Amino acid sequence: MSVTTTANNGIVTGAGIKVGMSKDRFIAIYGYHDPTKTTSDGNINYCYRALKPEGARVFSDALELDFALTDNRITTIFFV
Repeated sequence: MSVTTTANNGIVTGAGIKVGMSKDRFIAIYGYHDPTKTTSDGNINYCYRALKPEGARVFSDALELDFALTDNRITTIFFV
């Protein structure tokens, strides 16, 4: 199962992050990300997996939360 949203339509993460928020805001809440991915259209995806750098569990091992950004704003949220 996966969930993707590309609009500020009421879908938010458990921490209140939604499409349109700034990069600084979600990093302040989720901390540093796992590796980034650059897409063919120039977006940068910030990926969060099982553990934060300080070792706190975020998701189960099989899950990943990604934020796609353009101009330092969240344009898409993926939960896979």
